[in-house]
Amino acid sequence: MKKTIALFALAMAACTNGQGNVDVTTSNQAAFRAPIALPSALGQVSLTTETDVNLDVHGELASMAKVGTLGVVISQDSVSGADLAQVDQITATIATADGTKPAQPLGRAIVQPGSTEVRLSSLLSDAQVLGYLQEGPVVVHLTLTGALPERPLTLNYSLDAHVAIGVSVSVENL
Repeated sequence: MKKTIALFALAMAACTNGQGNVDVTTSNQAAFRAPIALPSALGQVSLTTETDVNLDVHGELASMAKVGTLGVVISQDSVSGADLAQVDQITATIATADGTKPAQPLGRAIVQPGSTEVRLSSLLSDAQVLGYLQEGPVVVHLTLTGALPERPLTLNYSLDAHVAIGVSVSVENL
């Protein structure tokens, strides 16, 4: 019996439990074509333009997942830049680049006049976003609507995630 307890104690000492935290930050330039006019019921002309932003953090997330279970809190999903001042609304969708996960609404925002940065209201849970990011490279499709200038626009898209890693591994695996 003492031998069994000693072996059990030795096995327990060779394991570690805990939690690690890592911030994953992406910031990408989003180049939009010159907008096109959309019909409006009120007689006002509303312009729209769209672009795709490619994100690839699945390698980093895969490395973290080897150590433990991942949890994520999206701390920032935003669009910024001087060209934002004339945008009324932004919508964003997310899909895997290879199409294994279809496009889903990611976020949207009503932009205050003159703004240079806006945070998108999340339309997916943080866990759903993590599922997309872990699957592989993703495409975030951004659509701008408003009294846009009739020229190409450039903005920055940022997605920041606070990743918690639940560690429960054998010391041999570290």
